[in-house]
Amino acid sequence: MLLRISLNSCKILRNTLSIRSFATAHVLRNCSKVSRSENIPETSHEWRPIYKYPPIRLFSVAGKIKVYQGILTVLIAPLSWAAESSSILPQGTFNTVTIIGVTGFLALSIYSLLLKNLVGFIYLDSTEQKIKLAYVGFLGQRKEVEYLVKDVIRADDLPPTKIKFFYPLAFHGSKEKYIVFYKGGAFEDIEKFGSIFGYDLV
Repeated sequence: MLLRISLNSCKILRNTLSIRSFATAHVLRNCSKVSRSENIPETSHEWRPIYKYPPIRLFSVAGKIKVYQGILTVLIAPLSWAAESSSILPQGTFNTVTIIGVTGFLALSIYSLLLKNLVGFIYLDSTEQKIKLAYVGFLGQRKEVEYLVKDVIRADDLPPTKIKFFYPLAFHGSKEKYIVFYKGGAFEDIEKFGSIFGYDLV
């Protein structure tokens, strides 16, 4: 009987010590995590706009219309051919629908290509080491890309252009070229824009 009691006591004591050691290890582990996280500096970027181009939304809509134009042409052209073959619609309807649809799509596509990478917003981060461009893609969608300020190719190093109503933007290590319209654009910080890209705007 005494032997059984002592064995049970040993088991209870062993379980208690195991629980305490587990709790102690858990607390130490959490403390070490806290100390490590406190030693890691928090990096947060706050972006502020230095350039805006409000009409960018209209150019974006025009780019999206191109997609709908193409889809509509693909759907209506076969229907017009079937209706013309069944004498429901007069002769020449299929050709007219196809020509209007294709020429409209091509015109909008050329328009989108000319305005590809048109920048609508330029942001500068709180460290003034990175910039972010928000621009229009070929399909009219908004795209964003970040670059280091030190990678900016300044205006003096860019090839001269005969078109004077926009500023070209380029970056070291990137094949993409961007354009910024200065007519209709709003410079939130014209001095910072000029100092980053090398344009004399003041």
